[in-house]
Amino acid sequence: MGPMSREEKITAIVILVAIVFWILGSAIKLEAAITALIGVSVLVSAKVLTADDFKTKISWNTIIFIGTVMALGNVMKTVGLTTWLYKILQPVINPILSNIWITSYSFTNCYISLQICSSLSYIHRYFNYAVFITFLFNYKF
Repeated sequence: MGPMSREEKITAIVILVAIVFWILGSAIKLEAAITALIGVSVLVSAKVLTADDFKTKISWNTIIFIGTVMALGNVMKTVGLTTWLYKILQPVINPILSNIWITSYSFTNCYISLQICSSLSYIHRYFNYAVFITFLFNYKF
């Protein structure tokens, strides 16, 4: 692998400092977003990140999706939707979560389903849908 480049060293230091600030954020009254912006600013000022990197190397769709989901969670909490859902779903969920067998079965099924979806997503990159669907319908399980 060789020795670390200048950019790798700067990035490692920025990440370590950001992690420390994220951990100590409530104690030093520093928001996580401010820490992230400071880290990006340091990387830009040290010329580790360039304008072309922001244009081509960042998946903006993913960043916007994650930001939207996180904001939606905050909105749901602010308007009281999470409390309302908790009151409605508590009688249904408590018996399920109190039984360790049902809970472990549910989490196992979720994990397996996520693994299957992940595998299908990986297959999607390299194979044609028609070929894959033909394979599924013609394969004798």
